[in-house]
This record gives sequence, structure tokens and C-alpha cells, in this order.
Amino acid sequence: MIGVAREVERVRIGELAKATGTTARALRHYEQAGLISSERAANDYRVYDEWAVVRVRNIRYLLAAGLTLDDVRVFLPCLDGDVTAAPPSDKGLRVALERLAVLNERIAAQTEARDRLEAALRDTSTVSCVGSASSCALVPAETPESGLREHYPFRPIMSTRTVAEPGTEPTGSTNLQVARSTAHPTAELLRQCS
Repeated sequence: MIGVAREVERVRIGELAKATGTTARALRHYEQAGLISSERAANDYRVYDEWAVVRVRNIRYLLAAGLTLDDVRVFLPCLDGDVTAAPPSDKGLRVALERLAVLNERIAAQTEARDRLEAALRDTSTVSCVGSASSCALVPAETPESGLREHYPFRPIMSTRTVAEPGTEPTGSTNLQVARSTAHPTAELLRQCS
């Protein structure tokens, strides 16, 4: 039997995007990063070899795992095979461990920022935000616990006083619970900026 070289199929950018569950914009980005390559057809459309489907799926797998496009470059020799089944190289493991350390640092920084903001909210007179930040309001004393406490189970020291509901005349006063504290400097800033 005589072996005949099979011509490699070409796919246009839209077809490659559909086959890999991504967008044409992402494919151009991968190409700009040097992870995939294309040629121009006679009509000046980008066309890719059919193997690009496997490569793009592997790129997306590595990105979904938390790596960056720069990190993915380390895996270039493996991108045309089954990345999930191949044993990782020492260099690949080092890149993955470095990325994990960066992600852990970011998570720790975000957790600290969340804790500072939570403490500031605890120290302000605003008890509950329903929906977006623009809909923050005091919680009426007669209502059940606010949705905010489901996510942030702190219990500020409360006092009860009578105030008018926003947008109403003082005659329509309602008994509201108001957190009172000035211990946190951000709390004072939050009060001043509202």
C-alpha cells in the first residue's frame, strides 16, 4: 500500500471559535500571544489548520485552571496532544506552583480588604443594603433579619430611635434600628461621603 499524504483541512476563525466554545476575539488574542497561528486565504480571511481545535481546547483548559497566557507558553510543546493525560514537566509544575502562590496572595489580600470593609460597615449607621450599594437603607425594627446578615453575620450594637423614612415627611416616622459606633476610621468616611 502506498501512503498518500492527506491534505490538512483548513477552518475559518468563526468555525474554530464554534468548535472550541470560544470567540473569534479570543482566538486573535491567542494568536497575538503566539499560542496559535493562522494563514490568510485568498479572500484575506484567517484560516487555521484543523489541529488548532485541539490546541485551542488545551489553551482554554489551562486558562480555566488559573494559568495566564504567559504561563501557557511553557506548555507549547504539549498543546497539540492531550494535556490532561500527559505527565507534567518540571517546568510546567514550577509555573503552576508559582501561579498558585500568586493566586493565594491575591485571595489573602482580597480577604483582608473584605474584612476591613465589613468592619467599616459594622461601624456605620447603615445596617442593610438591599440589591446594589445605591439602595442602602436603615432596616425597620419590625422587619425580620436583613439579607445582609445572611452573608455577613455580624451583630452591631444597636439602639432604637425614631426617624423619618427616606423620602417621607417627619409625620410618617418609623421606629428604626441604627448601629452606633465611631471606632473605625473608614466608618466615619462612609458617613461623611453619603
